[in-house]
Amino acid sequence: MKIVAIIQVRMGSTRLPGKAMKEIVGKPMLWHIVNRLKHAKLVDEVVIATSNKEGNEPIVKFAADNGIECYAGSEDDILDRFYQAVKKHNPDAILRVTADCPLIDPAVVDKVIWYYQRGFDAVSNTMPRTYPDGLDTEVISYRVWERAWRELKSPWREWVPTYFFEHPEKYRLGNVAYNEDLSYMRWTVDYQEDLDFVTKIYEKLYREGGVFLMADILKLLAEHPELTEINKAQALEGSSKRELRERNLAVNRIFRVFPWAYRLKYRYYDICRIYKFHPIYMLNLITRLGLATRKGQCTECGVCCGKCVYLEKQGDKYVCTVYEDRPPKCNKLFPLCNWELQKNKLADKCGYYW
Repeated sequence: MKIVAIIQVRMGSTRLPGKAMKEIVGKPMLWHIVNRLKHAKLVDEVVIATSNKEGNEPIVKFAADNGIECYAGSEDDILDRFYQAVKKHNPDAILRVTADCPLIDPAVVDKVIWYYQRGFDAVSNTMPRTYPDGLDTEVISYRVWERAWRELKSPWREWVPTYFFEHPEKYRLGNVAYNEDLSYMRWTVDYQEDLDFVTKIYEKLYREGGVFLMADILKLLAEHPELTEINKAQALEGSSKRELRERNLAVNRIFRVFPWAYRLKYRYYDICRIYKFHPIYMLNLITRLGLATRKGQCTECGVCCGKCVYLEKQGDKYVCTVYEDRPPKCNKLFPLCNWELQKNKLADKCGYYW
C-alpha cells in the first residue's frame, strides 16, 4: 500500500506570521516536520502543499533547495490542492499533516497508518483527541478523496477532512487513541510561546541524524515540569476551544440519528444563520463566559467581517477568533470593547455596532 504524506503549509499565519520557516536549532520548522515524516516506516513519499498566493515563495524555494516535492495550489480549495499534489503518485491513501506540528511522531504516524490498513476509509487520532495537541495525524483513502474532489462543493472543499469525519453514515471511520488522555498537552505551534516551548524540547533532545519520540518528550517533561509553564496559557485556551468543537460534533451526530432530522438540519441552519439564533452559536455564547460576542467592524480598515465573531482578550485588546485561520480581512486586533464600556455609553469609541 502506497502512502503519500502531504504537509499543509502557508506563510500567512495571523498569530505567528511565517512560522513554518521559523528556525529551531538552526533549521526551519518545516525541515524538521519533513525529516520526522521521512522516519515513518509506512510513509512512501512526502509532498509539501502550499498556496499559490503571494508570500509563499519562501516555502517553494525551501522545497527546491532541499529536493522536496512541492505543489502550490488554491488558497481556499484545499481539496483540489491536495488532489493535484498527489495524483501523479497514484497513492492508495493520503496522510495529512499540518505545518504547525514540529513534534509529529513517526511512530504515531505509523500506528495511524497501520490502523487505516485494517480496512477504513479514513482514520485519525483526534476524534476524540487523546494524544497531545501537535501529534495530529489523518489518513484518508485516495479513492474517497478523489470522489470528494469530483462531488463536493464549497465550503467543504476548504474543510474537507472535517467533512469526512462528520459523516460517519457515508464512510468507515476509525480513531487511534492513546492509553491515557494527554489532550491537555500543547505541542503545536500557533504562538511565540509555543515556539519557545518546542525550541526548548529540541535543544534538549535533538541529535543530528535521528529523531526523538513522544515517549522521550514525556520523560523530559516529567523530569522538567517547568517547561510546560512556557505555553501554559495557550494550552488552557486550546483546551477550551477543543471542548467546544467536540461538543458541536456531538450535537451534529444527534441530528444524524434520524434521516429526516439530518435533512432538516441544514435547512434549519440556513434559516437560523441569517438571524444568528443557531443553537450551536447560542451554546458557544453561553459556554464562553467572559467573552464579548457580537458582529464586529475593524477600526483599522472599516471592513465588517460579516459574521458573529468571538473576541478574546489579548493584553488591552480583543482579537477576532471566529475562525482560527480566517480572521477579518485586515488581520488587525480589535480595540478594547466590553460590556462595561457599553454601559458607560462609550461603545461609539470602540468601532462596534449592535
